[in-house]
Amino acid sequence: MTTPRHIVPGALVMVTTRCVQRFFKLAPSKEVNELYEYLLAYTSAKYHVGVIAAVAMSNHAHLVAVDHDGRLPDMLQEMNMIMARGMNHFRGEHGSFFDRNNVDIKSLEDEGALFVAMGYLAANPVAAGCVERG
Repeated sequence: MTTPRHIVPGALVMVTTRCVQRFFKLAPSKEVNELYEYLLAYTSAKYHVGVIAAVAMSNHAHLVAVDHDGRLPDMLQEMNMIMARGMNHFRGEHGSFFDRNNVDIKSLEDEGALFVAMGYLAANPVAAGCVERG
């Protein structure tokens, strides 16, 4: 059983979600990019989560957001479920997509923590060699 999360409405957070066994299930493609962007927009609006920044890497994704109503876990559950079902269907696969025990939600306590998180999101694709510059 996972440890209960401390959910605070209005909290500023950074979320990291990893693919099962760190497989490259989110490797960039037209289908991955379109579905990820759509689901991020749809679920964030539905659950009143303010997206500040997001990046999907090949085997994980990061999100910096404001959880206005304390519904971030609901948003993540729906977004990840539909993303997994959609990509598994598209690829003719089945089974786990995201590692259900590896969703990390960190509270960003102040402006400094927000700037560090934003810098990390911008630098992560560069550090991984996915892009030349952020």
